[in-house]
Amino acid sequence: MCESIDKNLTTIGKYLFDNGQINEQLRDEIFLIEAKTGKQLKYGELEDNAHSLAMAMLTDFEFKSNDICSIMTESCLEYAIIISACLLLNVPYTSITPASGPFGLGEQLDQTKAKCLFISNENYSKLEQVYRQSNRQHLRNHVKIVVIDDDESIDNEHGLQKITFDKLISKFKNQKISSIPYYGNDQSSIDDLVTIIFTSGSTGQPKGACHTNRSMLTNAIEMKSNESLIKYCHQTILLTFPLGHVSGNCILFLALISKTPVVLLNYSDIEQIFNVIEKYQCVQIFGSANIVNILAKNDLTNSSNISSVKMVLTAGCKLPTSTAEILTKNHGIEILDAYGCTECLFVSIGIKSNNVGKPLPSFELKLIDIVTKNELAKNSSEQTGEICLRGPCRFREYYGKPDETKMAIDNDGWFHTGDVGFIDNDGCLHITDRIKEMIKYKSWSVFPAEIESFFMQHNDVTGVVVVGVKHKEYYEVPRAYISVKSESSITVEQLQQYANDNLGYQKQLLGGIIILDRLNYNQMGKIDRRFYKDLCSNEILDIVG
Repeated sequence: MCESIDKNLTTIGKYLFDNGQINEQLRDEIFLIEAKTGKQLKYGELEDNAHSLAMAMLTDFEFKSNDICSIMTESCLEYAIIISACLLLNVPYTSITPASGPFGLGEQLDQTKAKCLFISNENYSKLEQVYRQSNRQHLRNHVKIVVIDDDESIDNEHGLQKITFDKLISKFKNQKISSIPYYGNDQSSIDDLVTIIFTSGSTGQPKGACHTNRSMLTNAIEMKSNESLIKYCHQTILLTFPLGHVSGNCILFLALISKTPVVLLNYSDIEQIFNVIEKYQCVQIFGSANIVNILAKNDLTNSSNISSVKMVLTAGCKLPTSTAEILTKNHGIEILDAYGCTECLFVSIGIKSNNVGKPLPSFELKLIDIVTKNELAKNSSEQTGEICLRGPCRFREYYGKPDETKMAIDNDGWFHTGDVGFIDNDGCLHITDRIKEMIKYKSWSVFPAEIESFFMQHNDVTGVVVVGVKHKEYYEVPRAYISVKSESSITVEQLQQYANDNLGYQKQLLGGIIILDRLNYNQMGKIDRRFYKDLCSNEILDIVG
């Protein structure tokens, strides 16, 4: 770790809110804006409300140092206040994605033994369904319920003990906790648990990655100091990553320590992105690669003004070079491609669309052979292997899952990411695929990302996801679900011929090509790979190839 970062480490709550970090001048400046409602939150309001909520959690909820706060809502002003209150107290929080159904909500509440749940009105009916389940009745007396939307009309048919967020804040208005952090101290608590971030479950059951003050704060400080981001410091961010997702959580901390205003735009409202950019003169955009596709599509219609945008950072899926070039050449927008994961937060930031850059300073990185597990040379595209990471930003453990933790972190402290890639002669990391997405065709290992990247070079293609379909003889064969431009007349046969002429025979799509008007995307704006894997999960093909 860089010595300068090591000296600055303390609890995040103390780093952000103690010793006059939010001074009188900053208190009146706007920090957060909700794009959907136009509601705003000043730095002073964030600090005051966080103290009031922390007092409420101590007094009304009797929070102890190891109690866990859970949150289930889309990105909103209250989300930041809840997180900040937890940071002041130095108690852990965990996010439950609004995409979860009643089963997922109940599972996560049970797994974390959450002391309270902050939930939006839109998701409240899911909680009622949880309480209809006989095996969840114990949660009724254990979990304190706070409804974020101040809606008195919410039905309470199960007699749940609940209070609205605004009433809870008002009850302790102008009150402050006695010390920051309330539990522990600024030095011995550096490795205390801050948040449990659950993986998406796209490659198995969701697991809660435990991150500490050390891992979260180190990552935020290194992001702030990154040469690709520092030039835009203090200039308005449009954040389309959910605050409950690892990326959104990290960018929130980055914005707080760099004193940069943020506009929150949930992906469900993404059609408003051009109005939001123009209204708030957003300079930086953080979101999935599909955000770049949306901006590039606007370039073709030339219907909106995006002249304020200077940089877009994407993460989570591969960005087509041709799409990035539209924004770079026509608008001078710098496109950054980041790599990260729930377990290690942001790992690297690339300034070229064909790689994800060099690892942040605190990371150690090595590549190992997928089969032999031996370490590979780092500077050759011929040496592709699994990416392993070590350093202070790595998660501590999977919550309540010691066996899975041991499988993911070896005896030398290396986290095995399951991502496959190589390092070029300039030291930049290239991501080629995920081991768990690998399709076993005969004796070949076929990686979907390579086929997807190939199709994204076609002028008519707007999106593609490749999954494996079971085969009677070959084990699995690849299939592509492809969306094309609305004006395109391209056929399945033409796309199949395009693949056959350019791909090796093991990568040709024996499982077929299916053209769709649009692909399914998750709340992150990423193509929902799990949906398409489930779609063909009961198929068994016998095509000869």
